[in-house]
Amino acid sequence: PPPPPPAQGQAPGPTPAASAGASLCICLFDVDRTITARQGAVSSCPGNRELPGVTDIAFGLQSKGPMVLSELGQALGSTFCKRCHKGVVTAGIVGGAGSKERNEVLTALGGPAATLGGAWTEPGAPVKSALVTGAADFHKQDWVRRIVTWMRSEKGLPIQDSQVFFFDDRDGNVPPFANTGFNARQVSCASRDNVIGLCGAKLAEIVEDRGVRDCHRAF
Repeated sequence: PPPPPPAQGQAPGPTPAASAGASLCICLFDVDRTITARQGAVSSCPGNRELPGVTDIAFGLQSKGPMVLSELGQALGSTFCKRCHKGVVTAGIVGGAGSKERNEVLTALGGPAATLGGAWTEPGAPVKSALVTGAADFHKQDWVRRIVTWMRSEKGLPIQDSQVFFFDDRDGNVPPFANTGFNARQVSCASRDNVIGLCGAKLAEIVEDRGVRDCHRAF
């Protein structure tokens, strides 16, 4: 039989979509040099793991090589994000549709159940998932907003802006999150390759801190 209606003055319970599975928060990550590390740099990044047979084409053919998982990429489930939905907002294509790289990234995030279905939004397409590719650097806050809007309208998840956490290695991608209501933090701060990360995110950098902070200061 259907559940009884709420008593007068009592708020209705959460919808099935909102109450099932993860807590009502989401962790969104860049991929290249955040979940991954520089190809061929395993010797410079103790603890990172190379995946033979999985090609990473990030940053052009001159950088092409076996995919390397950062500390985060190997143990994302040990961070506070384990109780949140998860997704990506990346400027790259993560190897392209059907690639082994996408499979590895999806596995690192916890699979389809952790990512609201596991579908990918391709570059230039309307957001229809929590895995967004082709999101322009310095404008990733706009793509995060689109994911949150999609979660609310299409998934029935009334997520609050304050429960959105974004992590990215590139200089300049975190400051634009100031005054959005979202939380954002730069990672791979101890290992740099010019304006991007080298070894990728450390587990210690994936924290439930509020606000917006790059490697040098808060905004």
